[in-house]
Amino acid sequence: YLLEYDFSSKDVLASAIEIYRVRGNELIAASVTDFESLRQADIGNERSRLVELDYRRNWEPGGIGGLLEFRLIGQSQLFEDNLRNELDSPNVNQIRSTVEYQRNWTVGPGFRFGTEAELNLDYLHIIDDPEFPEFQTAFTPTFAADLSLPLVAPGANGSGVSYLLEPIGQLVWTRPDTLDSPNEDSTSIALDTGNLFALNRFPGLDRYETGLRSNLALRWARLDP
Repeated sequence: YLLEYDFSSKDVLASAIEIYRVRGNELIAASVTDFESLRQADIGNERSRLVELDYRRNWEPGGIGGLLEFRLIGQSQLFEDNLRNELDSPNVNQIRSTVEYQRNWTVGPGFRFGTEAELNLDYLHIIDDPEFPEFQTAFTPTFAADLSLPLVAPGANGSGVSYLLEPIGQLVWTRPDTLDSPNEDSTSIALDTGNLFALNRFPGLDRYETGLRSNLALRWARLDP
């Protein structure tokens, strides 16, 4: 139907239901996505489902300052038996609980110094796949520090324009990942300005960016009120 009337060339349809609530310091979201294949070869084993839950809340701890955030993410990937065998992809249930603390200071002649600590606890259930342990848990801490020096210069002739030049350096360490699981949702990584200083640039739950690493950047901006 979709091809016949030139509506779409997709051969897999995704139907999703999502509910969420956002408040000042809290996010609650849940979604169910159902995938249906239109390929002739998939008749009889064409359906799969992805269930996702996401809870986030942050606080400003009194006395010590900074920002404290708690995250709880759940994901369930369910295939029909025939499709699971064809794709060689197991049904997987995973829960990740994360506590993250970060704080920034301004020191000396304008240096910006920041620290960040993240503690992750994972529970993983892999169904009917002898290549991987069925039940797994893992504790994965991450620690980071960054230093920057924002330099601002006014524009000429009192125009109100100013220029920002900011060198930034970051050092990150993550404990080696002990989860033994198939990589289903972290196969494609995009490095851009939005995640250059992220503690983990893998988009899904299947992989961690581990070990000791550093990131360097130079930011320039023209500010015109």
